[in-house]
Amino acid sequence: MASRMRRPNTNVYRSRLVYGAHSSSTNQPTTSRSSGVRRTVNKSVFERISGRLSVSKRQKSTAATARASGWTRITVRNGKDLSGSEIIAALEDFLKSPVHPFCISNLDNSDVTFYVRKSEEGSAILSASRRATTSSGRKLIIETQSASPPCIELVDSDKEVLKQVLDSLFCAGTHHLNLGCFSQNTVIRNHREYMPVNRNSVMLAIATLLSEQGGLIHSIDLSNNRLRHLDYLANLVSFTRNVIALDLNENQVDSVDELRKLSGWKLSQLNVKQNPFYKDFKSESEYHRAMLSVFPQLTLLDGVPVVKEETVNFGLDVPTASAAQINWPPALGSFLVNDELKDLLIRFFMEYYSCFDSTETSQREKLLHAYTKTSLFSLTADVSYSTKDW
Repeated sequence: MASRMRRPNTNVYRSRLVYGAHSSSTNQPTTSRSSGVRRTVNKSVFERISGRLSVSKRQKSTAATARASGWTRITVRNGKDLSGSEIIAALEDFLKSPVHPFCISNLDNSDVTFYVRKSEEGSAILSASRRATTSSGRKLIIETQSASPPCIELVDSDKEVLKQVLDSLFCAGTHHLNLGCFSQNTVIRNHREYMPVNRNSVMLAIATLLSEQGGLIHSIDLSNNRLRHLDYLANLVSFTRNVIALDLNENQVDSVDELRKLSGWKLSQLNVKQNPFYKDFKSESEYHRAMLSVFPQLTLLDGVPVVKEETVNFGLDVPTASAAQINWPPALGSFLVNDELKDLLIRFFMEYYSCFDSTETSQREKLLHAYTKTSLFSLTADVSYSTKDW
């Protein structure tokens, strides 16, 4: 008896995956029947499939969210050889207004990028493209794009708590902001969300909240906060330009290059010795020179006055010599036509400097006869000699 072959069911290939809205469980498989064929679809699988089909919709949604956030991404073409401070200085000089950059960074393609908080500021910066000029005479080529924040922002409720804490930690009398041991603050510890300063989203929120009153801050304590990378701390610089004192002790900064990100502050006082990078220096003087290369206006370093000689650094670690040990070139004598002119000049200089160096007002007033308010330069000529004498 000849065997009978079963005809394949072509409806299998024409069946469609159908997700049933009537399923009672979130991950419960659902079924559909088409010509006697049963297909089972897990909800998570269905969501992944439907997600792939709506990529363009998600991209449009992301772009709309970026525009609504107000954040703008600024790109300076071929600006890798320019420092961030040089770029910002050129923009501020052209716009005649301060620029508040967030997260300045160099890209692999030699471009420099940073963010600004408001779209109006981004539009103003774009107007400076090919018009703003650096101190070296180079014009900046700028592009802008609406973007999401450089990191995930805190929710409004967390920002409100953070604002209350910042207000309580700022002393208006001394212009001091105390953020030391920030995570141990009572309000922060009792809040449902852990908000340490070394978290990027928290530091970004602090910079944003201080944008209006940052000019009142003259000193900041950031000690004991486990800070290692200072990229987001550098966002504070443009908002708190009057800061002259900083405490970074008891942190985890392991490189002097991290401190260079804060060079926009004109610091006169700095406490930073209690960090891992200090062990890299062979001597205290080498450490002082490195700090002065980053903050040349320092007068007090780790509580110790900066020695005046340390502020002059030519990058040469050689012993200094006294004036008597230097082999100076021989001095050339003065040229005078005759002794009569020599006596006249000597009498003038003796009388002039005796009045100039005098502590008595009556003596210094004699110098008024040697000047006039409209004079531009002094010229002395002796016309008693004819041209044949020269």
